[in-house]
Amino acid sequence: MNFAMTQEWKNGLLRKPRLVKSDIFIQNLTLDELSMIREASDQGLRPGGFSVEGNTVILRFEREKA
Repeated sequence: MNFAMTQEWKNGLLRKPRLVKSDIFIQNLTLDELSMIREASDQGLRPGGFSVEGNTVILRFEREKA
């Protein structure tokens, strides 16, 4: 069963039943934060997931499956 059809979204931007992707803009990152993201990208890693802990977003970077 489709999760989006059984879950009532809390955020009005996510209420489309067939949501498959969305762009979220995180601004005002520090130079260190940007450097870590660029380094992961330069090593061939791509965002594969995330979690939210308090006021922190944790991005998980993974190698693309070949």
